[in-house]
Amino acid sequence: MVHDSFMSRPNIIVAPGGKMELAMQLILIPMILKMMDVRRRALGAQPPRASA
Repeated sequence: MVHDSFMSRPNIIVAPGGKMELAMQLILIPMILKMMDVRRRALGAQPPRASA
């Protein structure tokens, strides 16, 4: 929980402006990591392509 933040509605988090970056990191990083894991599993253990 971010200090001085609150939920005004079930899907709305109000955070102080100075803590917005922290709040976004706490919310988005787990979602991004899950998406990366799902993609990695979907592609299998394929080696990365060589860049040109």
